[in-house]
Amino acid sequence: MPRLAHIFLLSVFVPFGCLAECAAPPVRSAQQAICYAVAYGNKNGIADAGSLSKRATKGAKVWTVRFLKKRSAEGHRGGWEVDVDAASGTVVRFSARK
Repeated sequence: MPRLAHIFLLSVFVPFGCLAECAAPPVRSAQQAICYAVAYGNKNGIADAGSLSKRATKGAKVWTVRFLKKRSAEGHRGGWEVDVDAASGTVVRFSARK
């Protein structure tokens, strides 16, 4: 099978985001921090980050990335958040909300 056919088959059966890798550390932007957080969520089977709103804030040594659901009628916002170490790009804290 030609190489182009292999690439086509992968693009059909594997989501594009799984093929892309995050830029190498250190983490310098919110987009890069979100990339590491999404990769962590995918690796650990956490709720689909694509359907949640994303927000990243920079701290002294970590980026805090939040994935939140839209407010329900009761005003609750479920979701999850992680702290991504700015130097290494590893997730150092995980927290979930119902």
